[in-house]
Amino acid sequence: MPMFERKGFLGENNKKFSETLQKNNEELYDLLSQATRIAQDAINRSKGKELDGRQILIISMFLKILNRAESTISIMEKGIEADAIYLLRGMIEAVIILKLTCQSEEFMAKYFGNEVVQNISVFNAILDNRNIFLDNTKVEFDIIAGTKKKAESLKAELSLKKINMEELAKEVGLNGIYQTAYRYFSKEVHFHPSRLEGYLVLNDNKMTATRTRISEDAAKIIVTVLSLLLEAINSYCEYMNLELKQRISKFESELATLGGQLVE
Repeated sequence: MPMFERKGFLGENNKKFSETLQKNNEELYDLLSQATRIAQDAINRSKGKELDGRQILIISMFLKILNRAESTISIMEKGIEADAIYLLRGMIEAVIILKLTCQSEEFMAKYFGNEVVQNISVFNAILDNRNIFLDNTKVEFDIIAGTKKKAESLKAELSLKKINMEELAKEVGLNGIYQTAYRYFSKEVHFHPSRLEGYLVLNDNKMTATRTRISEDAAKIIVTVLSLLLEAINSYCEYMNLELKQRISKFESELATLGGQLVE
């Protein structure tokens, strides 16, 4: 009997599934460890230094990207690939934002302005659809309405606009990964019919078993995470003036070799 039928996704074979996945992708996991060590070294070299506002923002972004990478791999190891892909798509956007923040101080204004614009949509959603996410009290909704009004005023005053991620991807040279990985994984995120295959085992249209752990795209996910980590580490080290070129070059060369083998 599949473990899910007895204990859901918290079944005892989680560990076995994860170990098998790591064994089947051993070289890629070695690269993940290598990338983690480089990133951690880069963070440690920034400790104890006096930081300006932009540096604080960039370090925070870098840490968030590392967190997103770890979360993506951890969820994937449980065989819950669809949810890992949600996180991975967010990681793609985060790396684009990091690269632009490292390249241009002017982009910071667009970045913060984008949140103001998006918050207006959030406020509208809350005010138009009152539900369990808020206590149904008049005071809270009055506060939200007032905050929304201030945000709309700021948007008009500063001509704030929502940023277009596809345009930003082109700007930082990540359009390739955006159009391939981001678009490819959209099928999983948007629940396309073709992504439902594999969950049932059928015999003459009779369900004989279920599959609750999927790892069909595991290698692609790991390679995408590694590619994004490389972009993030390069941008971070260059902006913070950290000398880790030799280690990064070694990592980049090994990733190119393994990634090329995967494509073949």
